[in-house]
Amino acid sequence: MLCTSNATQPPRKWPTVKISYDQPDWYRALLTLVQPGAVVVFEPTGWHYARPVITALAAHDCSLWQVPTNATGHIRDIHISPGKSDRTDAQALALAATWIAAGHHIPGAYPHHNELEDAVTELRLLINTRARAIRSRTRILNQIDQLGFSLWPALVQKKEIWLRAARVGAITPAQVKALAADPCLMDYEAYQHGNARNALKALAEMLPAVDGPPATVQNIRDLLTKIDALTDEAHAISQRTTDIVSADPFQEVTERWRTIPYAVPKQSDPPGNLFGLATLHVACRGRAQDFARDEFKKALGAHPKTRQSGDAVRRDRIKAGYRPAMTTLYTWAMVLVKPNAQPNPIRDYFQTTATQYRMQATVRKLAHVLWGVARDPAGYHYP
Repeated sequence: MLCTSNATQPPRKWPTVKISYDQPDWYRALLTLVQPGAVVVFEPTGWHYARPVITALAAHDCSLWQVPTNATGHIRDIHISPGKSDRTDAQALALAATWIAAGHHIPGAYPHHNELEDAVTELRLLINTRARAIRSRTRILNQIDQLGFSLWPALVQKKEIWLRAARVGAITPAQVKALAADPCLMDYEAYQHGNARNALKALAEMLPAVDGPPATVQNIRDLLTKIDALTDEAHAISQRTTDIVSADPFQEVTERWRTIPYAVPKQSDPPGNLFGLATLHVACRGRAQDFARDEFKKALGAHPKTRQSGDAVRRDRIKAGYRPAMTTLYTWAMVLVKPNAQPNPIRDYFQTTATQYRMQATVRKLAHVLWGVARDPAGYHYP
């Protein structure tokens, strides 16, 4: 739905045109309605929906801006109509375009840059692919739990020890016992450390010398192969995201965020990756330095929505924000508040805050720090 501004009429009367992608010449219809060099405003409702329009408008050298959906709603309610429809939304966006063309500021609006959007899109796709790989790996591990329990319960009770043995071919209880008794056990790379050998021998003593159904054993072997492939895929994605956020256009903010303690998690999988920072970049669409503080917190899901009536204050349990970034923010805050963590302002705040929403408040404090560090050439400093 497209609307063009008309200075001689109020915005609620501006004409709108519906252009369908089903029409073979939809882009020609679009170009006839948009003047070369015009200010074009659209909502960031999905890169795959907007990209054909952006490609079609490239020949007109238009000034492209994105306005968040909540800003569109406010403009529509005040200047167009309280009723939401494709037509009134298009009229609100056209009104926003006239304000931007006149040099007025719209909170949350930002110019569209193809290179930056492409980089953010690649990060988002990598994050989504890794999430699918992790979910698939979890489902397979649950299947292995069931199959392993059918062979003998102790195998699942000592799952990590059993899976280490299974990866060198010892799946059934009898095979595990035979592996533990192998005089050449140290020749296996997985058992060069004494703790691994001792754990295997302790497990072997809990098992009877019995085998399992061949079909079950083969199924476990096949599932382990799938797990290893998914783990390798997740590691490769983490490395790719690390490479992307370590280069332009993200490098400057990434280097500043890396100065914050535990920005590079020691317990990550694999260690040393910047996958968490990648989720933050995607949440603020690679524009962390341009966001106002409340906008930044909202993008990260650290800005609670409250409603007050008299003395009653209501807080929404589910906050808006990019979910992977919300996970990164919470787990990072949990590491920073640990008693053995190096001194940092997040732990100081956590220890001196008495509210029942102490952890949520601490997460918001970390978002404040991230916002400030992204804008400070000196990076993080404490105290």
